[in-house]
Formats: sequence, C-alpha cells, structure tokens
Amino acid sequence: NEACSGRISPYDFCYFVLTDERSRIYERIDIRVDMMVDSGLEGEVRMLLGRGLTKDNVSMHGIGYKEMIEYIEGRCTLDEAVYKIKLNTRHFAKRQLTWFRREKDVTFIDINDERGPVGAMMEHLKAKGITDGR
Repeated sequence: NEACSGRISPYDFCYFVLTDERSRIYERIDIRVDMMVDSGLEGEVRMLLGRGLTKDNVSMHGIGYKEMIEYIEGRCTLDEAVYKIKLNTRHFAKRQLTWFRREKDVTFIDINDERGPVGAMMEHLKAKGITDGR
C-alpha cells in the first residue's frame, strides 16, 4: 500500500469510509444541527464574542459559528441561520465524499450492510489476508 506521500508503506492497512444513503445523511445532519441549537449554540457563540473573539478569528469561521454570528448581528433570523447551518453542513458532507472518492485504495462500507459495518470491514480484512478474523 502507498501512503499519501506516494511512498510504499511497510504496513498492511485498509482505508475504510462509512457511507449511507444521501437522504439519511441529510436527515441526520438536520437532527444534529437542531440538537446543537437546542443545546445552546447561540449562547456559546455569544459567550465567545463576549470574550473578545470576532467573526474575523479563524475559529469563528466554522460551520455553525459564522451563521450564528450573522443572526446575532441581526443580518438574518434564527430560522435562516439554522437553515444555512444545515445547508452548509450538507455541502461539506458532499465535499468530503467527493474527496474520499478520489483517494486511492479506499473501501466504502455501507453502514446498512447486513453484516454490520464492523462485520463488512472484518470480511474485507480477511479477504486481503490482513487478519484471520480472531
């Protein structure tokens, strides 16, 4: 196997990426964003701003923070901010999958595989002779 640098690795390894149907990924993103908002995302951002951080700090450019700052500054409603967080997270998830598809030697594992994700990974490792499954 080759490492990212193009050198040959002295180790046997497998590179797994867990996947699911896009609609379920998006549904889980929506649920997770709602949980973040319900758990105090706005308060966290207000606290960070109160401690001197600004929208110009790199740490405040993350998904969720930048949209919540727009809301706090009055540039959008809370519903609009939450919508933007969900949309930007979906776009990020799509970019991640695109990036993984370009990687060499990636094995995609469907999390709904009847063997279960770990079972599917173990079967792949056995087939490659990396483990005997014990």
